[in-house]
Amino acid sequence: MQYLHLWTFYIPNFGNSGKLVWAYVTYCLLCTAYTVVNIPLNTIVPRLTSDVHERDILVSTRMICAMIGTAIVMTITAPMVKFFGKGNEARGYLVTMTIYGIAAMLIFFVTFASTEEVVPPTVSNEKTTLLESLKGLTGQAWILFLLNLFYFSLYVVRNTTVLYYFKYNLGRTEWLSLVGILGILSGFPMLLALPALEKRFSKRNLMFVSVALYIAGDLMIFLGKNSAVFLLAGLVITGLGIYGIFGITFAMQPDVIDYSEYKKNSSVAGLIAAFQGFFVKGGMGLTSFVIGTFLKNGGYVANAVQTDKALSYIEVCFIWIPVVLCVIIAVLTWFYKLDSLRSEMTEELESRRRKIANGNERCDF
Repeated sequence: MQYLHLWTFYIPNFGNSGKLVWAYVTYCLLCTAYTVVNIPLNTIVPRLTSDVHERDILVSTRMICAMIGTAIVMTITAPMVKFFGKGNEARGYLVTMTIYGIAAMLIFFVTFASTEEVVPPTVSNEKTTLLESLKGLTGQAWILFLLNLFYFSLYVVRNTTVLYYFKYNLGRTEWLSLVGILGILSGFPMLLALPALEKRFSKRNLMFVSVALYIAGDLMIFLGKNSAVFLLAGLVITGLGIYGIFGITFAMQPDVIDYSEYKKNSSVAGLIAAFQGFFVKGGMGLTSFVIGTFLKNGGYVANAVQTDKALSYIEVCFIWIPVVLCVIIAVLTWFYKLDSLRSEMTEELESRRRKIANGNERCDF
C-alpha cells in the first residue's frame, strides 16, 4: 500500500494522455489496497470481545479517531506541501504523501502485530466456496449493506453541496471555513455519547432519533435562512444526526456478523466487510456522479453568479435529497430486528464456544 501511495502522487514524464492513464490506474490500485487493509479492521471487533457495550465503545472510538485524523490531515497538509515543495507543488505533494504513507504503514504494522483475537468463532475455519459463503448471508446483512449505501450517499450529498448552498443560495461566503469545521466537530458529542446511549436504548430507536435530528436540522437551515442562530443550530443538529447514523450503522456490523454464526452457522465476517465496502464505494461514486450531472443540468457554473434554476437545483441537492435519503434509511431500519435478539444470540454463541472448549479439553486427555 505504501508503494501505491507513492506512485499515485508521482508524476511520470509521460504525455497528457499517459499521465491521465497513470493517475486513473494508480488511484484505483490504491483504493483496492486500502479496501484490502480495511476488511480486517472492519471485521475484528467481534473477535476482540463478546461484550456488546465494549464493542460499542470500540466502534465509537474508531470513529472519533478517524475524525481526529481527518482534522489533523486537513490542517497540516497545505503547510507541509508548501514547506517541502518550495514552489513546486507536485514535489510538495509527493513528499507529504510519502510521509503519510510511511506513517500509515508503521501504524498498521503496530496495530496488527499487537492485536490478539480472543473470541473464537463458533464454526470451523474450513475453506468454503464463494457460493457457500453467500448462503451464510442473512437478510439483516443486506439491510446493513443498504444502510451503508444510503448513509454514504447522504454523506456525499451533504459534504458536496453544503458549501454551494451557503456560498450561492445564502451568500454567506465568510462562513465557508466555519461550515467545514462544524461539519467535523458537531459529530464529536454524538460519537462520545453513543456507547452510553446504546447501553440504554436499542440501535433501531437511536437510528430513528438520528434520522429525525438530521431532518429537523435540515429544515431549520431551510426555514431560518435569514437567521444566523437558526443556521448555526441547523448545522450542529444535522451534524449530530449524520454522525449518529454513521456510528450506529457501524455498531450494527458486529451484530450482523454474529447473526450469521447464530442463524446460519456460518463465519462470513470477511464477506460481510467486503460487501459493506463495495456498497460504500458504490454509493459514494454513484452519488458523486448523479449530483454532478444534476447540478450541470440545472445550469450550475463554478465561481459564477448562479441562475435561479441553478440555485433551485442546489437547494434540492442540499435540502430535499438528504430528506429523502433519511426517510429511506428509516424505512430500512424498521426491518432491522437484531436488538431484540442480541441477548439470545450472545447466550447461544457463548454456549457453543464452551462446548467447543470442553471438547478440545477432552481431546487433550
